[in-house]
Amino acid sequence: MVDRVLVAVEDTPAAMRAARLAVDLAQRTGASMRVVTVLQDGVLTAALTRSSTAPQVEERQQAALASVLGHVRGMAAAEGVPAQTCERLGEPGPEILAEARAWDADLIVVGRAARRGPAEAYADAVSAHVLELADVPVLVVP
Repeated sequence: MVDRVLVAVEDTPAAMRAARLAVDLAQRTGASMRVVTVLQDGVLTAALTRSSTAPQVEERQQAALASVLGHVRGMAAAEGVPAQTCERLGEPGPEILAEARAWDADLIVVGRAARRGPAEAYADAVSAHVLELADVPVLVVP
């Protein structure tokens, strides 16, 4: 039985599809839901422009992640599903797994990055990491 659904989100269409499916699943089964997003260390440097400082970029990125969490929490509330949210810092795959273990999730739901062609792997690096090392079932949403 699935009583605790952990869904990992970011600001991508695949993650939003995963969130919608997780909300639907939690609503249909009466499961609790936890929404996690991971701020990657080192990604901020790549996003810097001449007019932005590192703290400004970090503030904007944190605001965007908070907005994503709020959006998913709102989707869940609209369906009568209480959803906790959580922000973590580090590499997404290991952090998603750490949150799943800490929260004692029964199921992990993640979005799959878009494939660009038949030679591309089915799962992106984060999804593959979670699939390979999770202690609980993983649902990868295309």
